Amino acid sequence: MFNPAGTMVAATRDLAGKPPMTNLHPDPDAYATTTSCDTRVFPDRCMIVLACPFHREDGVRQLNMAVPDVPWYVGSELIIPLATGCVLLVEAAVAGSYRIVGETLQPVDAIGGKLAQITASGDLRHRVPVPKYRDEPRTLAETANRTLERAQMAVDQQLRFASDASHDLRSRLTAATSRSISPNWSPASWSAASPRPTCATASRPASWWTARGSSCPGC
Repeated sequence: MFNPAGTMVAATRDLAGKPPMTNLHPDPDAYATTTSCDTRVFPDRCMIVLACPFHREDGVRQLNMAVPDVPWYVGSELIIPLATGCVLLVEAAVAGSYRIVGETLQPVDAIGGKLAQITASGDLRHRVPVPKYRDEPRTLAETANRTLERAQMAVDQQLRFASDASHDLRSRLTAATSRSISPNWSPASWSAASPRPTCATASRPASWWTARGSSCPGC
């Protein structure tokens, strides 16, 4: 506390004999505050200083008060529980996100595994599992099943064509082979069995043969 002449007339034990904590001189009807850091009165710390005038019979006196400044982290009593809670919250968020993403991608893994099985076996009759929820994995599964169905139809069509062509070719080869390996077939037997053409059976008239200086065989 300072008298109207500016002389310290009272102080706490730790501030007795020290210089004033601030140079503020507010108006008699007002007060002023400031923050002082690392001063001779308060070394290595910050203080909020209040200069408050009050009226006495001998004039206006000034009372200076100081309180510690509140840091941004408030204090160790708050920052430690707050930091611990943030760490636990982040861990819970990471675990929840991992579980949600895993459940979301599980149908995709099932679709990929089934496609790999179909590729290894070559059996296009199989289909990939379709999820029950209408989302992107369900659209992917339905598209994959339509693709497999079209591929199966194309393969079945090619197999039917190859089967029909093979059957037709086997029939022709069987007939040709039967004629060529028949034990009763020979050129002589064919000539003996087939009558020579005569004038009656030839496709040309007798005048056609005479005009060319030859005779109709058998005429």
